Amino acid sequence: MYLQETHFTSDITDKLLPREFSEWSLFHSFGTNNSRGSFIVIHRSVKIDVIDIHSDTVGRFISLNATIDHNELTFVNNYAYNDTRSRNNFFYKVS
Repeated sequence: MYLQETHFTSDITDKLLPREFSEWSLFHSFGTNNSRGSFIVIHRSVKIDVIDIHSDTVGRFISLNATIDHNELTFVNNYAYNDTRSRNNFFYKVS
C-alpha cells in the first residue's frame, strides 16, 4: 500500500504508528505536520527481506528494494510537486 500526504513527522513513529499500524511494516519519507509525506506499507504477514531503502528528506520520494518469495522487487512512491516546473525538475532528479 502507498500513502501520500501523510503529514507525519519523525516523532509520530513513537506515538501513533505503533498503535494504529502494529500489523504493518512502514517505510517512510517524512514531510512536515502540515504537508508532504510518503509511505510504503506492507503487511507483516508478508515475508520481506529489505535490500535497501532510498528516500529524500522532505517527504516526496521513497524507494524500497526487497526480496519477497525469492523475487527481487522495487517499490517506489513518488509524491510530485503541483506546479509544472518543480514537477519536471523532480522527475528529472528522481530518474
